[in-house]
Amino acid sequence: MYFNNVTIFKIYNYLNINDLCNCSLINKQFNNIFNNNMLWAKLIMDNFGDIDINEIQEQYNITKLKYIYKKIKDLLYLNKTFNLNKTTKDLINLKKLNLYNNQLKEIPKEIGSLINLQTLNLYNNKLKEIPKEIGSLINLQELSFSNNQLKEIPKEIGSLINLQYLNLHSNQLKEIPKEIGFLINLQILDLSNNQLKEIPKELKNLINCTIKN
Repeated sequence: MYFNNVTIFKIYNYLNINDLCNCSLINKQFNNIFNNNMLWAKLIMDNFGDIDINEIQEQYNITKLKYIYKKIKDLLYLNKTFNLNKTTKDLINLKKLNLYNNQLKEIPKEIGSLINLQTLNLYNNKLKEIPKEIGSLINLQELSFSNNQLKEIPKEIGSLINLQYLNLHSNQLKEIPKEIGFLINLQILDLSNNQLKEIPKELKNLINCTIKN
């Protein structure tokens, strides 16, 4: 049976990324998808933040996959020739975003447009600052900035009222904003391996929170 790109695209809607890769191994005609950048882009966009790109590429030997994945990250983070406002609008339904273990040096203010995010992992990068627009992510529950080069945290972080987990481990912080004391749903706050001389008294309001310092 012959599958053209249109048919494959329709079939894709019923498959996840692993199923689609397995189909390509069983039926060589599915290899057409490797020449269809739009299909891969949609595939990864739908799974963005929930797949291990290195594992998928190693398992299925898809050389193009990592390139397209990087391009999607470029839309939001790196390539200033793209319209970031349009991109974040396309990503507005994202709930989980994993961009850890990269070489990211900055986060654009447009990150604040991802208002449905619940999990944001940016650990193990080279970030030196956090845009104040992070305070717009009011549905965020988990946030990790560990192992970066942060020297300060914007006070707007106090607006993340649904935050339950905040990891600031291994940065260069000398102080943290008192507004963190407003995060009444916080359960874990990791401040260890920084240069903190004191902790704001407002953190005493976090009666259900385990603080690691």
